[in-house]
Amino acid sequence: MGKQYTLTKEARAAERARAKLFTFKRISLGFIGALCIGWFVVWLLRIVQNIGMPQIEYSESYMIYIAHLFGTGQWSWNIQQPDGGVMVSFYTPIFYWILGHLMNIFGYSLIVGRILVLLTFIGCSGMIYLIIRQFVKERIYALIGAALPLTQPYINAWSLFVRVDMMAMFFELAGVYLAIRFWKTRWFYLTIPLFALAFYTKQSALTGVVALCIFILIKNWRFAITYSAMIIIAIGVPFLIANHLTQGQFFNEIILYQRTAQMFRPWANVVSYLTIGYIELFPILVIGLWYSISNIKTYVGIFALLALAVNLFIIMRPGGAPNYFFEVVLAFSIMTGLALPEIVERKNKLLVYSFVLIFWSLTFNYTLTLYPPKTYQQNVDKAVEIIKDDTYPILTENAGIVLSAGKVPYGEPFVFNQLPRFGYWNEDNLIQDMKSGRMEYVITQYKMPDQPATGRLDGYVIKSILDNYHVVLDASNDRTGYGFVVYKNNKEVQRVEENKSR
Repeated sequence: MGKQYTLTKEARAAERARAKLFTFKRISLGFIGALCIGWFVVWLLRIVQNIGMPQIEYSESYMIYIAHLFGTGQWSWNIQQPDGGVMVSFYTPIFYWILGHLMNIFGYSLIVGRILVLLTFIGCSGMIYLIIRQFVKERIYALIGAALPLTQPYINAWSLFVRVDMMAMFFELAGVYLAIRFWKTRWFYLTIPLFALAFYTKQSALTGVVALCIFILIKNWRFAITYSAMIIIAIGVPFLIANHLTQGQFFNEIILYQRTAQMFRPWANVVSYLTIGYIELFPILVIGLWYSISNIKTYVGIFALLALAVNLFIIMRPGGAPNYFFEVVLAFSIMTGLALPEIVERKNKLLVYSFVLIFWSLTFNYTLTLYPPKTYQQNVDKAVEIIKDDTYPILTENAGIVLSAGKVPYGEPFVFNQLPRFGYWNEDNLIQDMKSGRMEYVITQYKMPDQPATGRLDGYVIKSILDNYHVVLDASNDRTGYGFVVYKNNKEVQRVEENKSR
């Protein structure tokens, strides 16, 4: 009788423990889920408000312009453009080729590019969901992991911008998923074309395949050699063919011209950049790092740690933008989703995790500041009206204005700022065009020299602007970063006055 009472008492205690755990689990997952839903709503609002906006992120319109050249067969692997200016391909051509042909069908606009990027971002979230589901039975954890990227302001905002990153990450994550899903089957070899597509969308998208080679090496060094050789062939052969067909220009534009004269940012700038970028990433970075180290011999663990190491190094390069954080966010969203089941089962970690999430929720305020001001479209319309009669490529930090007016950008300033330093391009041609009045307009992000330089124009070019141009539209806005200034050449004004006097 006493024994039966003891068993009943133990059973009741176990039931109470299960009920208590269920309550903790429901509260914690509910809190995280509500946070993800809140960010999802912010993301939808941003899309609705901004999908038709003029250029928001600096390189958006250059992506559109280069894609247009690819789609219409006008792209040439020669940096010197036939109508004046210098244009370098930032990335390998898959994204440009796809977007260019889509614009042939749906129209030459930012909206087509933004929809394409949004679809690839949704694809990335889908891959995260499928990867987590390979290891976790309960669907809720996979759903949260797939939604975690939206809790990061940079992803929340930049998933709309026309850039190659999301498409490259989609191909990479698809390769990661297939490697996990079809390990030790023939379907595993489908990872090879996917990782090749990732590279030919963005030449630095190699983390997934390198991590896989390391993982295979741990398991079977002979197969690691075989698989690595197949990857090298899949990437190397098309590269050699493209390089041969372009007389070496493919290598130059994809590899050589990506160099920067200053190899690394100043340390103070690196620390500042990392602080701003990683403060929002802190919760999933801590949890994902803990889980990755605990599972360091797994493929996903190696992938996440390698993504962090590689991107910490890349961020040190000048000219980097928030897209450098994308791979880390996506990889650590996977690891956090995988870690959640263990976290919610341990009450001692739940309190710390909830505290971190409360801190995390404060970053809502930051992402709302990423919206362009209401006057932005009006100012762009004014600038388009000013430059509509121009007949020569325009030096601009806002290529969207130039493209909206049906004109041609002279080139991407940061890249051609670097080219003369290595002797790849003669900047004197640009300076002569500015001094002679041949280049009628220049558009900068800030008013010079009153506002901070962006690092895209060197001192020689800035001096030429100040000596030969005057402001005709000051729409600068240092607070939001969506401002710009339109300059008109002084000699063009002199010509107009001389014509009037005749």
